[in-house]
Amino acid sequence: MSETAFTTHQTIGPFFHDGLRWAFVADAKDATITLTGRVLDGSGTPVSDAMLEAWRPGAALSDVGLLRVATDKDGRYSMRLPAARSGEPLAHICVFARGLLNHYFTAVFDEAGIDGDLWAQIPEARRATLLATPINGEHLQWDVKLQGDNETVFFDYR
Repeated sequence: MSETAFTTHQTIGPFFHDGLRWAFVADAKDATITLTGRVLDGSGTPVSDAMLEAWRPGAALSDVGLLRVATDKDGRYSMRLPAARSGEPLAHICVFARGLLNHYFTAVFDEAGIDGDLWAQIPEARRATLLATPINGEHLQWDVKLQGDNETVFFDYR
C-alpha cells in the first residue's frame, strides 16, 4: 500500500454550504425579480458547491448589504432582486467555487441596464454572457460559465 502526502491543494471543500449557511440571504427586501440559473464549469458540468454574492450600488439588498446564495447538487441557484435602474446592471456578482484560487467578479444585466457605461465597455460579441433571459413576468434566467466556450465575462476589480 502506498502512502499519499496531502497538501493544502488536496483538501476537501470549499465549505460554503455548511460553513456559511448562517450568512445565506437569497431575498432582497425590495425584491421584484427572481433570478435563477446554474453555475457551470468549462465542460458544462454543474458546479454543486459554488456560492454567488450579489449587490447593487446604492441599494439595500438585505440587512448585511448583499445577497449570498449557494448552488444545489445540480449547480442551480435562485435569488430575488430589486428591479434594475436604467443604465445599471441588475446586480454585480462575485463567484466563489472549487478550483478557483480567487473569486470572480461579473455582472448580470436585464434590458434596463444595456444602455449604461459598464455595458458599453463589454465587447459586443461577449455581451450575451451577461444578459439574463426573461422566462415569464419577473422571472429571469442567467447561467454562469466559469471557462471555455461562451465563458461568462469576468472583470478585473481594483
